[in-house]
Amino acid sequence: MPASSTLAESPLGEQTVIGGFEYRYYSEICGGSFVRTVWIRQYDPADVLLEAFDRVERKLPAPTPLMIWPDPDFDWAYAQVPIDFRAEPGDWQAFEATATASTPVQTVSVTVRAEPAELVFVSGDPQGVSPGASCSGDGPVAGYDPLVPGACHYTYVNASSTAQNGKSFPATIGISWDIDYWSTTDPSYSGSLPAITRETVFPMEVAEVKILGVNRPAG
Repeated sequence: MPASSTLAESPLGEQTVIGGFEYRYYSEICGGSFVRTVWIRQYDPADVLLEAFDRVERKLPAPTPLMIWPDPDFDWAYAQVPIDFRAEPGDWQAFEATATASTPVQTVSVTVRAEPAELVFVSGDPQGVSPGASCSGDGPVAGYDPLVPGACHYTYVNASSTAQNGKSFPATIGISWDIDYWSTTDPSYSGSLPAITRETVFPMEVAEVKILGVNRPAG
């Protein structure tokens, strides 16, 4: 359409549906004279929501296991000793994506935001007291105090020698994101979508510490 042209919607509000999409009838006017008639597709925010959701979903990372070991020199975990688990700051963050549809008479835009809500650790030990633990807020990226287990911690009761492979438990760490969306071109359009979780499975070796008691003779 030439830059000097304008589009005027049909006063009769004529419309049709082609391929499941609504089209409206417009007249192209140039210099006050009729040029031609055109059908132009009409968009609403729901038409671009899926594209925005797909874009943000592709951004969400599988979390990098970040374990705080009681024995940092050898990266060992011990049965009956709490271990802290964390998320890398680059993983534990919000992600956004926007999708837009434009025509000569309309622009529709939707933004989807994924906000990290929960960090989940699954021990992989079927004989454990609990299957795992979870935390939220500052816990996933909080500092580590070796004397006080953090909000994100788990205690194995069994050494990984009891695992099926006799060496390591198939542990899992995952991040769950809450998903919200809104449209800047239609303030009435907003809402939430089902949460998305990304997981990483990794081998977890847990050693057993044996304490030898010695009876000393009296006297």
